[in-house]
Amino acid sequence: MEHFIKLNLKVMKKLHYVFLLIVFFAASSCGRDGEPGPQGIPGPPGPPGYDGESAFLFEYDFNFNQGNEWYERILYPEDFPVYPEDMVLVYLLWESTEEYGDVWRLMPQTIMMEFGMLQYNFDFSQNDISLFLDADFSLDKLGPLYTEGWMRIVVVPGQEINSRHLQPDFSDYAAVKDAYGLPDLPSPRTDRPLIR
Repeated sequence: MEHFIKLNLKVMKKLHYVFLLIVFFAASSCGRDGEPGPQGIPGPPGPPGYDGESAFLFEYDFNFNQGNEWYERILYPEDFPVYPEDMVLVYLLWESTEEYGDVWRLMPQTIMMEFGMLQYNFDFSQNDISLFLDADFSLDKLGPLYTEGWMRIVVVPGQEINSRHLQPDFSDYAAVKDAYGLPDLPSPRTDRPLIR
C-alpha cells in the first residue's frame, strides 16, 4: 500500500508540472501583439484587370416560326468582347399592365399548355446567344401569342460577379438592373398580346 501511495505521489507531481506548464503557456499567449514584421518580397503580377465597365443590356424582338425552326441566333456587337467567365441572363416579357408595368421573367421559362409543355430557353457562347422554343408537342400549334415577343438580355462581366459580396436575385430583373446600374429602357408594350 505504501508503495502505491509513493507511486501516486510521483504521478501527482508530474501532473502538477504539466498543469503549471499549461497555465504558463495560456497566460503568455494572452499578451499584446508585437510589432508587425518587415514587408515580404512582392509576389508575381496578377492577370490583367477588368476595364471597369459594368453589365451590358440590350433588347430583342423575337419571332419564332417554322421558317427559322423556332430558333434565333443573336451575335454580339463587334466592339463588345464577351469573356469565358461572363454570364448572360435573358428575360422574357411575360406580362405588362398599366397598373404594375412590365413583368420580366428569367429564362428558361416553362408553360404547361393544353398540348403539353412549352419551354422558352437559351444558351450562349463568347460569340453569340441562341434563343429557342422547346416542347413535347408540335410547335406549329402555337400562335403569335407564344411565338412573338420581347426579351431583354444582360451580359454581366465575370469579374463583376466575383467581386461582389452580395449577389442580386438574378431572377428579378429590377434587382439586377439596380445592382449593375443598367439604363431605364422604355416599355416595349404595343397592341400585341403578351404571354400572360
